[in-house]
Amino acid sequence: MLMGRQTQLTLDTNIVIGMVKCCDPGVPADDRTLRRQGLLEFVEFLRGCHELGLAYYISPYFALMEIPAREVAAAASAIDAFPSKFGLSWIDDAHSSTPDLSRTGRRVREDRYAGQYEDERKFMAQYYGGLLLLLLVARDYATATPYAQFATFLRLSRAYLNIVSSRLVQIARFVLAPPPQEGEEIYGLWRDIVINFTQREKPMQRYPSSFHQMDKAALNGSHDLMVLDAALVAENRGLAGIGVDPWLVTGDRKLASMLRVIHHVGVFKGQAGMILATDEMAHHGEYWSRTEKAIARRKVRLNPNTDIDRIEKQALTIRAFAENDIRRAIDFPAFGGTQILTSGGGRAE
Repeated sequence: MLMGRQTQLTLDTNIVIGMVKCCDPGVPADDRTLRRQGLLEFVEFLRGCHELGLAYYISPYFALMEIPAREVAAAASAIDAFPSKFGLSWIDDAHSSTPDLSRTGRRVREDRYAGQYEDERKFMAQYYGGLLLLLLVARDYATATPYAQFATFLRLSRAYLNIVSSRLVQIARFVLAPPPQEGEEIYGLWRDIVINFTQREKPMQRYPSSFHQMDKAALNGSHDLMVLDAALVAENRGLAGIGVDPWLVTGDRKLASMLRVIHHVGVFKGQAGMILATDEMAHHGEYWSRTEKAIARRKVRLNPNTDIDRIEKQALTIRAFAENDIRRAIDFPAFGGTQILTSGGGRAE
């Protein structure tokens, strides 16, 4: 917690779900209840803040966005009830003025991205389009070598996305990597990132292949990336002119693993997320060494087109690809992808 800044604790969905269960009228207000829901460590941290006189704000907005819309009202009530039940005292930033929750929460439909509210679709389009493209490459180039798949993703992302974040490129690097052996140093990180962004229950299962599966996985991953970017923006620009020290509170080990590998460094004032730091991976094998060199050669758009309507149209174009085989749906001469398809990776440099 930093002097001169307001500490904001952004809650992930799993934390809010645990709060809802803890606030059930028939559940006792004790540490056993908190431990059962994975919240004891978090609450003990908050108790320590109280003892030291440290103030903080709670921000559950992104968690409520992820919860099914029909459950939002109950979740908001639990957030209000939780501190008094467990001896805490916080300022609930999102509920301090009794906001309208009628357009908050995920609408559950078979066509999941299309079923979201328009403003939410536009907000998440950048993340959704990139993650869906990644899953398409994994599905439709399954016979290519891992490196050829990664090179294909770089080419297609540059051709079809205005904004390709370094974080997305690193996620693709893990998702498309050859599976490491369980005893290898990188295995745990690889497993957590792959499961988080493909929605597979086990890392060795097949990639999502149906449109519905890929749509769901890309939407879920988009939520995680939105939360992280919101924290970056808050830290760099503040809120309402007030400096913010943002913390992300999550019980998701997979998300924590991603932050171990991919994290941002504040160098330029006002440039949220401009500098990305990653762990050194080249020593893990040929794939990791070659992909590191490919990333270093990648041309970066310093002034990308950030028009949200254009970005959403790109995401919808990639959705259309997902309903077919992307190799037949796209215009190969636009980026030279035919070489990758026919060579098995030999000319994917």
